[in-house]
Amino acid sequence: MCTNRPLSADEARALGLVNQVFPKAEFIQRAREFAEKLSRGPTAALGYAKRLVTLSAQSSLETQMEHKRRAIWDAGSHMSKAEWRAACLRIQRKIGEAR
Repeated sequence: MCTNRPLSADEARALGLVNQVFPKAEFIQRAREFAEKLSRGPTAALGYAKRLVTLSAQSSLETQMEHKRRAIWDAGSHMSKAEWRAACLRIQRKIGEAR
């Protein structure tokens, strides 16, 4: 970041700066497929996550934690109790898998 050195696609992926790297010849088609896959996912949650990432560059840890608390509350307030429970169970499974 301080040197402004260009990164290769593989370096950007390894650093977590991009989700996917596609061959140039397949880029448009693969990018569309990836966008369609994202659009079938939890779009509200993705929106909250994007907002949190954007805010993190200008927020203290305490402020960022408050933003996160509000995002979780807002996301949960749009779900039924059954949807909320199912989402919590999915998160718990993911945490268990990561261990």
